[in-house]
Amino acid sequence: MRSSLLVATSIFLAGCATAPGTPARGFEELGAGPAFKLGGLTVLVAAPAEVEWACRELGAKPPPGRRVLGCYSAIHQTLVTSENFWILLHEFKHVLEPTWRHE
Repeated sequence: MRSSLLVATSIFLAGCATAPGTPARGFEELGAGPAFKLGGLTVLVAAPAEVEWACRELGAKPPPGRRVLGCYSAIHQTLVTSENFWILLHEFKHVLEPTWRHE
C-alpha cells in the first residue's frame, strides 16, 4: 500500500502543471477527447500525448525535462487529464484546494 502511494505521488509531482495562461485556440479546437461539464468546471479526458498538448495550449509550463500528465487552469475552469484515476484525483485536488501546492 505504501509503495503504491509513493508511486502515485511521484507521478503527480513529475507530471502535473498548473495552467495559468490563455489557450492559443478556443477550447472547442483543443480536440483533446470527451469533455464533461461539472457545474462550471470543464473536464477534458484525453490520451497522454493529447493531454500534454492541451495543457500546453492552456499555458502549462512544466519543469524542464518533465512531461505533463495533467493540468488545471483556474482562469478557464478547465481540468485536463488522461484516463488515469490517480492523475484525475490529483488535478481535482487543485480544483478543491486552490491554495494547495506540490510539496
